[in-house]
Amino acid sequence: MELSGTEKAFAALQNLALYTETYGCTYNTGDTEKIIEIAKANGCRIVDSPFDADAVLINTCIV
Repeated sequence: MELSGTEKAFAALQNLALYTETYGCTYNTGDTEKIIEIAKANGCRIVDSPFDADAVLINTCIV
């Protein structure tokens, strides 16, 4: 059986090293925490340095 697009996206997170930075209000912090929770639940590793990361997520505010 072939994986759906969503399943493929989540499968790509397996063992991915992710670094996050958040700028802006407390809502941004909450959003980043939720993203980290989802990423970890799908096999992603959170790292403390962008130099150790396979991907970097920068969450900012437009206001």
